[in-house]
Amino acid sequence: MHNHGPLHSGIAKDMLASFRAGCPDESLSSRYPETALAHGAKGDFDCKTIQAAPFPPNE
Repeated sequence: MHNHGPLHSGIAKDMLASFRAGCPDESLSSRYPETALAHGAKGDFDCKTIQAAPFPPNE
């Protein structure tokens, strides 16, 4: 899941349709492909990609 931060009313559509919208360059790692970084309006939220993998308890 990629967290774009709080909704910016001026770029809300962009935030839903692109990877980078709402994020400054500094919060986007170079490990993401250029195609993901090329589209979307810059913002000021420190965007983060969050990953989780739940495992059932051992019984």
